[in-house]
Amino acid sequence: MKMRNRTAFLMLLFLLSANCAGAPALVIAPFDSGVHMGDMANEKISESSGIAASKRNPGVFWTHNDSGNGPFLYAVGRNGEDLGEFRVEGAKNRDWEDIAAFKWKGGAYLMIGDVGNNRARQRISRLIVVEEPEISRGKPKNGLVRVAWSIRFQYEDGPRDCESVAVDSAAGEVLLLSKRDEPPMLYSLPLGPSSELQTARRLTPVSGIPQPSAADIALDPIYGFYGSQPTGMDISKEGDQAVVLTYKRAYLFSREEGESWKTAFSREPKAIATPLMPQAEGICFGSEGEAIYITSEKRPAPLIMIPRK
Repeated sequence: MKMRNRTAFLMLLFLLSANCAGAPALVIAPFDSGVHMGDMANEKISESSGIAASKRNPGVFWTHNDSGNGPFLYAVGRNGEDLGEFRVEGAKNRDWEDIAAFKWKGGAYLMIGDVGNNRARQRISRLIVVEEPEISRGKPKNGLVRVAWSIRFQYEDGPRDCESVAVDSAAGEVLLLSKRDEPPMLYSLPLGPSSELQTARRLTPVSGIPQPSAADIALDPIYGFYGSQPTGMDISKEGDQAVVLTYKRAYLFSREEGESWKTAFSREPKAIATPLMPQAEGICFGSEGEAIYITSEKRPAPLIMIPRK
């Protein structure tokens, strides 16, 4: 289905499900419909499950594959161009589910969330931090990156499946949003290096993400049922907004100066209509906040820009 038709169809479903009997009214965030910028050209990107806009290289995005693949980071241009791949030395892709780009003490870093836990059997999860490589335009570059530090952690209330990781470097905080809880639960970890096992502290249930309606499930028994599960998250450059992706749509959480993320995520978010795509699992703000970008585990992985109005 062409992007224009898919977007129109999505908007129809969006309005129908938002106005079903008993469904809460949704406030729509000021974003336009999605623009298909291109597909990721590197054929090795088979299950893109996270995306981050570079803090070091303008116009560059970083992604990675899901579990069962090697420990590689892929650099992608704004239209999906292949800009190189980097093996994370000494790391294993147990279940990489999200990636975040951030600045910390003068350096640019990438955090990889090895946090997937479909059956909640894994007691300890891991966040892997590497210095962001420099990308030069031209011939794609291949190389190695070393782990700068890692964070081994457990949740205070038992194992959780998670696909959404974001970094608030100003606060020195990592946010994690659980996937299979109803409602999802927001957790917090310290950002800095530590040799000790950390504990992710529960901040708040995120009840503003609507659970599936009967109409959702009738339209698509599989994605309708799972459509409200968070699959990606990012924090804006200014630190005043967070965006969360689900299989159905995205949600924008805003906070006032001095507010905590606990307060911001306790409020109702604004909804962002996203194009229909199988397994939408990656979302990020553009480097200047001009748009949000999403991708999916579809092959070839599309790069969709949703600009601010």
